[in-house]
Amino acid sequence: MRIIQDLGLKIKPVWIRLWDKLFIVGIIVLVGLSSFAIGRLSVVSISHDEFSVVYPSQSVKEEDFINAGSAGYVASKTGSTYFFPWCGTAMNIKPENKLYFLTKELAENAGYKAGNCNGLR
Repeated sequence: MRIIQDLGLKIKPVWIRLWDKLFIVGIIVLVGLSSFAIGRLSVVSISHDEFSVVYPSQSVKEEDFINAGSAGYVASKTGSTYFFPWCGTAMNIKPENKLYFLTKELAENAGYKAGNCNGLR
């Protein structure tokens, strides 16, 4: 029993020596956490504007599409832009997803915008 009491007397001074350092570290952590919380609470919530989907006014007709040989513009069925047939982006479109247009007006009436090829904009 005497050994446990001696051990307790040896450990007690360690806690007394570390108490002031632990107290300072605890204060620093609490100040940091409270500063973070106050910063989060001070931000005004951001309201997102509502958006609406606008569909093209004209429907796409079968005669608007032409064969690949005389195409002036190419678009993807899944995309929203049209390109020249020789543009790199147009060459990356899978053949089964390609739509061909004779003029850019037909492509724009179908709801496509000009792509980033030189000369389109």
